[in-house]
Amino acid sequence: MSFRFALQEYIDDPLKHPDTVLYHTEDAVIIKDKFPKSIRHYLVLPRGRSISFEHPLEVFELHPELYIEMEEYIARAKRLIVESLQEHKLVEFTDQLSEQEFINTFIQVGVHSIPSMNNLHVHVMTRDFHLERLKNKKHYNSFTSSFFVEWKKLNPDNFASGSESDGDSDDGPTNGLERDEKKLALTIKNTPLVCTYCGKNFKNQLKLLKEHLAREFENKFNVKRNVNDRPNP
Repeated sequence: MSFRFALQEYIDDPLKHPDTVLYHTEDAVIIKDKFPKSIRHYLVLPRGRSISFEHPLEVFELHPELYIEMEEYIARAKRLIVESLQEHKLVEFTDQLSEQEFINTFIQVGVHSIPSMNNLHVHVMTRDFHLERLKNKKHYNSFTSSFFVEWKKLNPDNFASGSESDGDSDDGPTNGLERDEKKLALTIKNTPLVCTYCGKNFKNQLKLLKEHLAREFENKFNVKRNVNDRPNP
């Protein structure tokens, strides 16, 4: 089977993959990303055959009910991330407000404008990007530039009036999200490397960015040990 269909096996038979599948129902599966770019990087996979191969920038406008359904699983994926970080003593919250602030500011949810996998999937991940396997600018910018479309921007309620349409077509989705592959490739190439913690601009200096992210990670989580050995434990 082509790599682009690698997620299909988790959709078809989640019970067969207990080390990867975190949660499943007949409607969706939550799995650990096999190639995580942060210390916690999960994927939410809708299981419906009628929507599994639709484009993520179109599917929620075409199927508004799916967006509502996926909200439940995204919330669960966030909860699983928090529980895992607590279990491994990377975070500790004094109250519910501080926990919610962490979720709101340090867990991101969204999709790639050009997915690398054929099955529809939503990324739910921490924003540390503190892993050795993050090896190039494309890896980083595919999650930190406009190439990565935030979940809230996919809400079909945003486009109910069609106000975002460019008016060029009467057919298909009208959400105004960029689909031109050449423009999106330039977005990844030309967007400078910016720290997700403090906003410092490292231009094209990935080595310096990664050193900086390591220090930011240590400060935020108060750890000095190497976390690269066990991402998505």
